[in-house]
Amino acid sequence: MTNDMMKSEELKQFYNIIIATLDYDIIKHDNDKYKNNEFDFLGHFKDLKIKTKVIYEKGQLTKLKKWYHDIIEPYLNDPEFSSYIKDKTGYYVVPYNELQKRVNKTLSKGKIKGEKEYRDVMEMISQLIVKGDEEKINILQGLIDKFDRNFGKK
Repeated sequence: MTNDMMKSEELKQFYNIIIATLDYDIIKHDNDKYKNNEFDFLGHFKDLKIKTKVIYEKGQLTKLKKWYHDIIEPYLNDPEFSSYIKDKTGYYVVPYNELQKRVNKTLSKGKIKGEKEYRDVMEMISQLIVKGDEEKINILQGLIDKFDRNFGKK
């Protein structure tokens, strides 16, 4: 398979998952508890679907990957999410596992390199507090402390 074909498949995969996630958002937010006069949630998600299609058509894989990570993050603990995405796209997505992979990469480097990794580690700490995994929390907290001490130093 050529690089162009692989990129095309990846673009399609990320596009389909993002669109399915936005559809899931629409279903989740299409009830009275989320309706208010200050913000149009449904309009926002529909607008994001249009923007996602434009990004897909431009072949911007890096941007789709970033959106993918951002958009699935709220569903870390939603037991219905993975099944919905699998049914709609054929792809199996487990947000917690995705977060765990990113944090494990950071752990293997032994330091946090940037805001995104910092947020990932903080989110993982939040998840581990619920699970009560003190050992891993302490390791991750060490990375956070090291990053905070060195923040701004070049």
